[in-house]
Amino acid sequence: MARTKQIPKSSAPNRHYKVMLKEMKLKMINDEEKVDRLGNLPESLVSNILSRLPTKEAVQTSLLSKDWEYKWSSIYDLDLNDRNYTTCSRSTRKEKFANFVDRVLVHKGGEYSLRSVKIKCSSQYELTRIRSWISTALRRNVEKLEIDIWSASIVLPRNLYTCKSLKELRIFSQVTLRVPNETFFSKLKTIDFNHVILRNQESTNGELELNFPCLESMIMYCCKWKKVTHVKMNAPIMTSFHATYANYQFRDKTEGQFVFEIFGPKLVDFQLNGELSENYVLLPNKPSPIQNATLKVFFSNEWLPRGNRTGTLLRQLNAVTFLELSGEALIALTHGGEVGNQLPVFVNLTHLKLYSTYYYYTDGAAVIRLLHRTPVLRMLTMNLHTLVGRDLLYDGSLNEAVPKCFNSDLKEVKFRFAIDYLRREQDLGLMMYILKNAKELQHMEIICPEFKTIPLPSPEIRNKLFSAPRASKVAIITII
Repeated sequence: MARTKQIPKSSAPNRHYKVMLKEMKLKMINDEEKVDRLGNLPESLVSNILSRLPTKEAVQTSLLSKDWEYKWSSIYDLDLNDRNYTTCSRSTRKEKFANFVDRVLVHKGGEYSLRSVKIKCSSQYELTRIRSWISTALRRNVEKLEIDIWSASIVLPRNLYTCKSLKELRIFSQVTLRVPNETFFSKLKTIDFNHVILRNQESTNGELELNFPCLESMIMYCCKWKKVTHVKMNAPIMTSFHATYANYQFRDKTEGQFVFEIFGPKLVDFQLNGELSENYVLLPNKPSPIQNATLKVFFSNEWLPRGNRTGTLLRQLNAVTFLELSGEALIALTHGGEVGNQLPVFVNLTHLKLYSTYYYYTDGAAVIRLLHRTPVLRMLTMNLHTLVGRDLLYDGSLNEAVPKCFNSDLKEVKFRFAIDYLRREQDLGLMMYILKNAKELQHMEIICPEFKTIPLPSPEIRNKLFSAPRASKVAIITII
């Protein structure tokens, strides 16, 4: 009896299953008895093996034998990517891929449901054809749908809003969702939108109500709202919300007109990056459930209204344990009269991270005023990217009492620079103030840029920093 060749082990699952497929083909050709044995494998096992293969290769098993002609139709994970046809010309690749997708989705009979479908197109295809592919996947009770297509005008099919099986929806294309006034996704857990256009389909007053009883995570990157001025989102178990807007012109609104109202009693992670030309209302906000918050505000005008909106939003984040703010957020707060004035006391905040951009600085005096509102702060991190030295320009001239966290809680401070810094003595202002007043400080770490052209800081600056008065006897200064 011929010895059976063992299948080599591999850490990569796809490679492992490709080897299995190759062995199966060889056995079918060389040993008729083994064809019968493989053909009698449980259908669930065959489906599991084929679903782990790239979809194109799984479909190619139809060439093994007559018995295997349609076994691939039981696969439940489809990865449809036209980049798999790189060996032929662009026009031929488009035709082959489109015909392949038609074959896969048409021959996937109604008796089989789909777990996940990924449609990735790097070329333009007929919009009706793409809509048909998506619609067919939705009718197959798909649970995870990912769309990444090269198209600027496609409108997704309406059965997207009535699909009761969908749990995960990821769209990385400038496609349009014509959202009904009251939208209800009964099982959707994850939303990840990139450059998606959300258009109000029915309402005349600009209001849009979104209901997600099972939603856990929502990511929106540079999405546009059309004919929408007020979004009411009900997500009772959502834990994470991230939104990024390049600028307020992504919405056809005037300054401050757009309102995004979120009812998320379980929300713990909130991130907002953009110009903050819109108003965010987080409900319930007493007490706020959010523990981690990032607010990176980027703008160069309209300081007063945006400063007030920044302060209003921060007052809804009063229970956070981690808070990241951009330098512009501090500037906006200063212009809005919020810093040290109307801001709440962040009673649980233990880690504050400040981030300045290439164009704007982080005002040292504003930092100190903010620290007065963080009584239990343990760690302060400052990532500095500006080309001017005003980030650290603070000499204690406010003549105020030191922040409460300096007396008992502040243990670690990190300064990370993205450009050449610490050339002048005044650049040390904020560092020396912290060293002089933080009684429990254990470590101050200073990280200089890897691409610096000259050694920084200079020996004179190093000596000034290391010889500065320290309130803590155990404080260590590290320069990397």
